[in-house]
Amino acid sequence: MKNVLNQQTDVYTGDSIPQIQDIAEIAPILKPSQVDDLVEKVAPTAISLADLTSLAPFIGKEALGHLAMTAMDTGDIHALCDIAPFLDQQHVDQIALKIEVTEGIGALEDLAPFISTETLGEIAIKAYDAGGIQDICDIAPFLSKKCVNQLALKVEEAEGIDAIENLAPFIGKKTLSEIAMKAISNGNIKGLEGIAPFLDGEMLGQLVLNASMVN
Repeated sequence: MKNVLNQQTDVYTGDSIPQIQDIAEIAPILKPSQVDDLVEKVAPTAISLADLTSLAPFIGKEALGHLAMTAMDTGDIHALCDIAPFLDQQHVDQIALKIEVTEGIGALEDLAPFISTETLGEIAIKAYDAGGIQDICDIAPFLSKKCVNQLALKVEEAEGIDAIENLAPFIGKKTLSEIAMKAISNGNIKGLEGIAPFLDGEMLGQLVLNASMVN
């Protein structure tokens, strides 16, 4: 133990390969660089996502990111959410892109709060173009307003105003108003029912006035 605290990790381990469970036990009293040195002696494929969960607070972000990318190929990807707060943004985004390809956007719901808005937006638009709006609403709270507005306009254009009802709480008021005005112009007053709760009072008044003029 003294050798490890003095950063002599080679003396501590000797020629033997340390067990990941042993490293996890002493990690709280080590420096991140010392934990990194010990973990490097363990084959990456021998470290599971469960192992990383206990090590995450004590290991360097770069080392943790590389290990997570390796472990996710054989582990439960839901465990990634436990270590996500300790990963750097680059690795979180790389992991997210990899999961989207192998598992689909639906598997990103729990990881979404940690993904950058730029990467999450790219994934969302790609997912909509490939399969529709169904899974995007689950990650909508973590998308940028710009991305949500862009998606809303695409969805309304392709599927009609009813298709944006679940997305409505996250759409910008200006964009939502434009969509509502378009519905009125097209005589689709009934289509406003799903989005009306998310329009402000002033806009609702204008819509009622415009609707009466159309009729």
